[in-house]
Amino acid sequence: MDRDEIVRWLEQHPGQVHGEVPREMVERCEDAVRRHAAEHAWAAARAYVEGRMHEWEHEWGQHATESAVAREVCPMLAAELKRREPHVQPGEERALVGDEILNALEPEARAKVAEWVRELAQQVEHKIWLEIVRFTRRDGRRMARDGRASSDDSWEATENYAHKAAHVARMLIDDYEAQAASSPQ
Repeated sequence: MDRDEIVRWLEQHPGQVHGEVPREMVERCEDAVRRHAAEHAWAAARAYVEGRMHEWEHEWGQHATESAVAREVCPMLAAELKRREPHVQPGEERALVGDEILNALEPEARAKVAEWVRELAQQVEHKIWLEIVRFTRRDGRRMARDGRASSDDSWEATENYAHKAAHVARMLIDDYEAQAASSPQ
């Protein structure tokens, strides 16, 4: 069901909606779903990378330059993220649109809107997740090119691979936060 179909259904069943104009309610609902689904996708990616970062903090390895680690770790994380795309579950519609909207609907309308909300949220999350995977794959090269990931290969400047990977993961998380804040939903 798309946006126009849900509006049409609500307009054809005026007794199902209390105190709301269907088109305006659907617009508010759609804005909330897009915002929350995008936030959820970026938060899921951030949580996964934080978990990997903590794993690397406790590992050992050979000395390596940060730029080499960044060019290796980011594509690896992108491949891992690609296999871990989150999915919208039944019951999440309250978190996506809030009680105010759902409480203005009778049970039949609430079920229709909830189904539409889940479908829309899944579409938005999928689109954002693909963006996150692409961003992650490219970010290691960007870190090396921009000089944020050091290419100094002296013994004093290099740490073990795992610690550098954890640092790269921290930079990636910071980049996620900046990207999420600037990405249009």
